[in-house]
Amino acid sequence: MVFTLRRNLSIFIVLSISYLIFITSCANTGMPSGGPTDSIPPVVVKTIPLMNATKVKAKEVRVTFNEYFQMNNLNEKLVVSPPMKKKPILKTKAKILILEFKEDLRDSTTYTFDFKDGIGDNNEKNLMEDLRLSFSTGPVLDTFRVGGFVRNAFTMVPEEKITIAIYSNLSDTAVTHTIPDYIAQTNEEGFFLITNIPQKHYQLFAFNDMNSDLQFSSGEESVAFIDSLIFPDATFIAVADTIVKGLDTIALSGQTIFKPDLIFLHTFQEIIYEQFLDKAERKSRNNISFSFNEGVGDEFKINPVNFKPAGDWQLLEFSKNRDSILCWITDTGVIAMDTMFVDVTYLKKDSLEQWLPSGDTLEFYFEEEIVSKKKKMKKKEEEPVKMLNVSLNTKSNFDLYSDLIIISEEPVASIHPEMIHITMKEDSILTPVEFTFRADTMTSRKFFLSTPWDEQRTYEIEIDSAAITSIYGQQNDLISKNFTTQKESYYGTIYVNLQNVTEPVIVQVLKTGKNENLIKQLSTDKPETLKFAYLKPGKYILKLIFDSNNNGQWDTGNLAQKQHAERIMYYPTELEVKSNWDVEEEWVVQYDVKAAKEVNIDKKENKKKSSRR
Repeated sequence: MVFTLRRNLSIFIVLSISYLIFITSCANTGMPSGGPTDSIPPVVVKTIPLMNATKVKAKEVRVTFNEYFQMNNLNEKLVVSPPMKKKPILKTKAKILILEFKEDLRDSTTYTFDFKDGIGDNNEKNLMEDLRLSFSTGPVLDTFRVGGFVRNAFTMVPEEKITIAIYSNLSDTAVTHTIPDYIAQTNEEGFFLITNIPQKHYQLFAFNDMNSDLQFSSGEESVAFIDSLIFPDATFIAVADTIVKGLDTIALSGQTIFKPDLIFLHTFQEIIYEQFLDKAERKSRNNISFSFNEGVGDEFKINPVNFKPAGDWQLLEFSKNRDSILCWITDTGVIAMDTMFVDVTYLKKDSLEQWLPSGDTLEFYFEEEIVSKKKKMKKKEEEPVKMLNVSLNTKSNFDLYSDLIIISEEPVASIHPEMIHITMKEDSILTPVEFTFRADTMTSRKFFLSTPWDEQRTYEIEIDSAAITSIYGQQNDLISKNFTTQKESYYGTIYVNLQNVTEPVIVQVLKTGKNENLIKQLSTDKPETLKFAYLKPGKYILKLIFDSNNNGQWDTGNLAQKQHAERIMYYPTELEVKSNWDVEEEWVVQYDVKAAKEVNIDKKENKKKSSRR
């Protein structure tokens, strides 16, 4: 009986549990929602040492958060000012972040730890912003500050992760030979703020510290500077509150005004002429190529080492910047050589920074593709007589204001313009077209044909056989190409009414995109309306260069000479050019850096008009 009772009780318990599981599973057909998504980053609840504490004698910093957290590249983002020789070691313990110092703190010094956005919560990765911890090892906490913005001098794009450094050492070489007194790093908007510094005279620099040595490396890193010393200051401006306390007292409130005002810096890359040969190769039998880090002058020479050519054996072709040279070999005996040794001579700086001729002895080896005798005979039978390859820039809807361009595969020994014919086709009538012929000054392989084209007309260019002969004796086959010109109404025009111009400036029209593609540019030194005609439909931006030396181009700066890069301004709005439309813009040029920034932000300062022709 007892056994039966116990057995029935066991069955009842099992059935009851099964029933509860069944009911629960039926009532919950999906996963629980878990509530709203957490969008709040961690909150600091405690710091050791305390925020803004004085007389600190610590070996580490502890920051306690209200929740579990994770580090977001904090080791790279953490900025300690004044900088330490050895970075603190970062550790975590539950909800505590520990910064363990690897060196003793300086006496009577205020330290600031800028965590940037290096801390986020453990689940949603909500990042904290602008977390800073400051304390002093002495009896006084320094409270002065300096801030501003950094942009690229050529593009005016905000510069991120730029080191801002201030020095009480006022020597000219401080930025290149010493560690800064205090530092900061720019955020993605180019903004920086150095806080908790003592009141002294400082010089200020900005540079992209690529090798993390806290010193500017000329030629490798970009740099910016200000012309005068800074002296941080602060003034409290009290404002009487309207709330009366007691019988005759009025509460005071106000704000602290920090000096200097926001600083605007523009980084530039210096031109350092430390010439070196970057690359040299022989891709074919009849030419060798050279690439330099800087353009070379007329002192560049190539001299034979293991051969004696009969007379002149080379023809040099320079790129626009003269940093790339293509050497065409004109001597057939030298072309046949599998191995060549040459001496390359160019100017290079010595240890005393003097320009002296320097040379490299280079070996060039060329090996033909191995082909069997049977294939070689078959190839010789099937291969037609090799003709000089010549290309033209003809295409449908040929640009009404472009030149026809002839490009030869090999350097040209002779070309006969009288054997080049251009005709305009209308129905069955062919009308000869006169043109101006000119050779490119940089290469012997390119030629230009200029003529005032009629809109929406069909033209034919014909180049007679053997009109062009290369230095290797190759001649062109008969070339005949048809093309049709674009219609006049396809183009649009931008009129820029420049105001407040008092010095030479360059106004450029650039095609929008990742890279600045220059379409047209005009120069002026006075207020006037500039006309940019025959623009293809599309979106453009306007760029203005303050051409202080009036040389028609943008020039970078030089730190040793205390020379800033030439200033840049962009028109605040992107312009859209449509076919057969004129776009009229008024641009008030601002010479003050802060004023220029305000105009770029406030687009209402500029008037815009568009009209159909």
